[in-house]
Amino acid sequence: MPIPPFRGFGPSEAMKQLSQLVNQPVLTNALREAAQKLGIREVPSLSSLQELLRQAGRWIDVATEPWVENQGKLLVPGINATGECFSGRWTASKLSPDAMAILNLIHANTTEDSDIEGHCRTALCGATGAADALVAPNLGIAIHLAVQGLRASDRIERVVLPRKCSVRIPSGPSYGGSMLPDMLEACGLPVREIGSNRECLASDFDRCLDAAKQLLLLTTCGTRDASYQAGIARAHENHCLVAEVAFDASLHDLMDIGIASIALSRRWDHGPDLIILPGNDLLGGPECGVLIGKKEIIQSIRKLAEGTGMLASRATHLLLADAISQSQTRETWNTTPVGAMLSNSLANLENRAKRIAAQCDTPDAMVKVECITQACKLGSGNWQEVDMQSAVLCVTPKAGITISQIAEKLAHHTPAIWGNVLSDHVDLVLRTVDPAEDSVLVSALCGLTSERKSPSETNDAE
Repeated sequence: MPIPPFRGFGPSEAMKQLSQLVNQPVLTNALREAAQKLGIREVPSLSSLQELLRQAGRWIDVATEPWVENQGKLLVPGINATGECFSGRWTASKLSPDAMAILNLIHANTTEDSDIEGHCRTALCGATGAADALVAPNLGIAIHLAVQGLRASDRIERVVLPRKCSVRIPSGPSYGGSMLPDMLEACGLPVREIGSNRECLASDFDRCLDAAKQLLLLTTCGTRDASYQAGIARAHENHCLVAEVAFDASLHDLMDIGIASIALSRRWDHGPDLIILPGNDLLGGPECGVLIGKKEIIQSIRKLAEGTGMLASRATHLLLADAISQSQTRETWNTTPVGAMLSNSLANLENRAKRIAAQCDTPDAMVKVECITQACKLGSGNWQEVDMQSAVLCVTPKAGITISQIAEKLAHHTPAIWGNVLSDHVDLVLRTVDPAEDSVLVSALCGLTSERKSPSETNDAE
């Protein structure tokens, strides 16, 4: 049953009132007497009870969030200091200033539609070496269109999927996305999973890729070893199609920055007939699903997409074309929001961290800010095994302030600051923080103060 909206008085407010009651001397004495009668030797301090109530209030707020009136706080702009570039926690990747200007132009003015889809298709084919391209609203729809389009054109009757490629696909409003085998089975095609969760041998491919009208579907999650290349060769020998879901799709080779990605224009040498990729992530465009490949394959998929209205919007096509044009060379890609974030040198990040820590080292500071260097994960899901070295601000409380208070005060700062909350400190990863936001971190960290303790709480602590 839906919980009615709280108007001005939510669960956390009720917990705050209960926390204030704990300060009353009468209640304090009653708690001590009750503990003695029950034989409890160590009576919990009032500070620990108040912290427990604060945690409970936050937990109730999170648990009731889908039903409680949010009062316009569904989208909170802030600073991502978690080190996660690619995660379902964030609404989308950062767009370049030019892309934001295009978006404002589309929504603020009447503009003429001069074949925006064709312009985007030309940009994609020119940058990737594909014969044709198509853009869907998201990656899940792109995979659905690929399978259903090839099935409708009588090109495939079954999908062969290595178990190692059975990953979760981010798509639609679902936070975690959908499992790839479930998406394929929803298309009505039989799916044969081969190999194990750790490896797929050449013999596994030989046993199943023995007839035409099969689609070998791979994902870029450690599937570029010799056995997979043998599997692709086996598929082509028997006239089977090969499709690849490329989560690490980029216009450039990125091995030098720790991401095992080869340029899209060179992936055709490895044998796929069709590549399905996210428009955001490494491309740095809007959220969408892009299909690139042979002309006859894309045409059969486009027929289904146009007939069912599953093409991306004009705004998406224009923003993606803008991202492609800005990433044509490695130098220009390095200046985009995603490229600058990933290509920023470790030495630069460490210098920034030292400057921030020095400005926060004041006599009345309530926290200690230290600079450390560690490997940080780039995201969740398909990115959870990819990490990069980064400078990290390790924020530790001195006295009178707890870890939960640090995290809460940073999250309620304007703009909000999100970091990694650990048991005894909070980590702020600078790789995902824009240099222009360093001053905001300094202001927020210097503004951390302890909550004033009441006389009764002070006496209890003594």
